[in-house]
Amino acid sequence: MPYTRGDDEMNQEDYDVIVIGGGLSALTCGFILARDKKRVLIIEKNPFVGGVCSSYEKDGFVFDRGPQIFPSFSKGFQLDNFFREFGLKKRLNMKRPTNPLKISLPSGTLDVPAGLSNFKSVLKERYPSEEKGIEGFFNTISKLKEELYKIETRRRMTLIRFLIFWARHPNVVRYHKKTFSSLIKRYIEDETLKTYLTAPWIYVGLPPSKISALTLSLMISNIYDGGIYYPEGGSSTLAETLVYGYQRYGGKLLLGNEVDSILVDVVRDVPVVKGVRVGDKIFRSKYVVSSVDPRHISNLLEGIVYKKYTESFQKINPSLSVVRLMLGVKGEKLNTKAHDTLLFEYENPDEVYSELLKGNVAFCGITIPSLTDESLAPKGHEVVCIRTLVPGEWWKQNYSQKQEKLVSSLLERAEAVVPNIEDRIVVRELQTPETTSSVDGSVDSAIFGWAPTPDVIQKKMPTQLTPIKGLLLTGRWSQPGGGVVHAMESGWIAAFKIIKFELMEGSSCPTSTSSSCST
Repeated sequence: MPYTRGDDEMNQEDYDVIVIGGGLSALTCGFILARDKKRVLIIEKNPFVGGVCSSYEKDGFVFDRGPQIFPSFSKGFQLDNFFREFGLKKRLNMKRPTNPLKISLPSGTLDVPAGLSNFKSVLKERYPSEEKGIEGFFNTISKLKEELYKIETRRRMTLIRFLIFWARHPNVVRYHKKTFSSLIKRYIEDETLKTYLTAPWIYVGLPPSKISALTLSLMISNIYDGGIYYPEGGSSTLAETLVYGYQRYGGKLLLGNEVDSILVDVVRDVPVVKGVRVGDKIFRSKYVVSSVDPRHISNLLEGIVYKKYTESFQKINPSLSVVRLMLGVKGEKLNTKAHDTLLFEYENPDEVYSELLKGNVAFCGITIPSLTDESLAPKGHEVVCIRTLVPGEWWKQNYSQKQEKLVSSLLERAEAVVPNIEDRIVVRELQTPETTSSVDGSVDSAIFGWAPTPDVIQKKMPTQLTPIKGLLLTGRWSQPGGGVVHAMESGWIAAFKIIKFELMEGSSCPTSTSSSCST
């Protein structure tokens, strides 16, 4: 792919929009704006695009740096619609595993088939007394998602509009302040069934008793209904497809360069973004979209301080980080056909989460993407990723001692899925929270961004707007939050805000202090 590398080939010229970072949210934002005939420059500090959603080859095996579960690519779902409507679908081969997921509890296992109707049939056969509740549960999840995507966020709320909102979005009104436990208990009585249904909480990092009902509802819908997929060739394929579209519309890409500062002028007492500085070069633009951890923004503003804004981030807890043991192994026997196997040490998600906070391996995920895409490994071999979640701050303390113990625990648990795993290892590589931070620059290596509690989702999650006119956020640190689907949604939200601002030229809307302008 014809990426632009280094300083020599990049002219110092003006742009309409500069995007900091080259992850999925940044690439999505840049692509949409370039397609809208904006002059766009994406600046990425790494020599590759995709951020943690990227892959690399090691001794014939393709290893991912991040997600290996890509939901919502079934026909009619968000990401399928995006790539289809923007003319990129044919360049992306999303492979759907026949056996996407296996959930293992101390009391037993559940194989999750592809397709929501198939999954519901499996559940009703195992739990016949819960048949009505299962239907009610998934109907509510579906309605919640539909209501959330119909919310108009740009209109000032009046009493009349509030009453209309209440009538049109009854499930959002009911659950927006509640945890997911409050939702599922209305429909399901069996505790084990609850645990199986809510197992995707591990993809967001908070158990049902703590996570926003809205957040986990979307994740469950995307996983069970939107489907689990994997991009042929590794996760980098997704980013490379976006880059293809971006460059096709004239977008510029500067890799291996880090933004040193965001340039701001004060015009009539209003701070206005003017561009960025990269080394001794200045790139000017009307808009700057940052996908980096927003806690770094104050360092990029060359002494300009927005204390109230930056301090607001200190009041939000980050999500957990991840440790991944990437392995290339000899094929032979596997005790699973699933793309992803979730091993929980406890029946109760709260116990699992409590132990994870202490650094104990109460959860172990084992993904074998080469079962879905054989091109990832040499013939007769498999790619195996063994992972668990850890607090980012916990890992920083005596990490070398913890590393040895953690790797041993992961391999021990993986024996249940990959027999004699240690004797079969050909290639191994450990990805730690430090690996995540080195790629995306996050403070806590929090792979899901902010922990999505009801309070955060309802009030504290940063929007795309900031106190500086023309400076926007995108990525997992801004609405709607973490995960592949939300990252891309965040990118197109930022892009369409800029497009709308251009249509409203002269408006003072593009700041966080006036983010609810009437239309």
